Amino acid sequence: MMQKTDEAKKALRIFFSSFSEFQGFDGWVIGKLCFERREAGGFSGALSCRKKKRYAVLEAARGDICMKMHLIKGFLEKAGDVGRKEASDGRAEGDALAEKDADCIFLGEKVFHAEEISDFVRETGDRNSIHQAERPVVPGLLITEWIWEKGCLPVLSGAGGSPAFTDRKDFPVILRFRFALHVGECMKVYGDPLSRKIFAVKNDRGCRTLLWELYEEKESR
Repeated sequence: MMQKTDEAKKALRIFFSSFSEFQGFDGWVIGKLCFERREAGGFSGALSCRKKKRYAVLEAARGDICMKMHLIKGFLEKAGDVGRKEASDGRAEGDALAEKDADCIFLGEKVFHAEEISDFVRETGDRNSIHQAERPVVPGLLITEWIWEKGCLPVLSGAGGSPAFTDRKDFPVILRFRFALHVGECMKVYGDPLSRKIFAVKNDRGCRTLLWELYEEKESR
């Protein structure tokens, strides 16, 4: 997989820092990110915020990329602790995907350390307390950055990665988060050639838990 340059990574973090302009979302978590292309040359930075009691959509743009962040309030009772139903469903999905391992392509694995999280939240201005707890939750945008660095999210860069998963240039791309990843936990990433999805799992109490999945929006219509 193609590694990205430090300059490109810095530009991406500047893009992500646009979301720090939105206030009042401490304790909220990312449920979904939607990446779309737009005409280059438009305004770069924070664009809009639609907020309800427990749900919000934030929008920011840079260059020819527009990103919509769907936030949920109260999904994490504590930093990284989810409700029983969500935990059960996540592990069931993870085990179901694990059964398909023979048909999937292993794309890599990653353990995030406390220093990486601290550096990221400092550089992007992310003040969410769940990333500063004793056992911090890994920021969804930091996971997104890692996916991009590995060439699996070309909508952010237009290049790199495995051809089976990087020709997503004509459709919006969705990154849906299913379960929290904590500092020190290992996520394993796979690609499913049949559905053209990319997904990550972690081991959780003897089961595999689905962390996130990346796919084209047209598949969900």
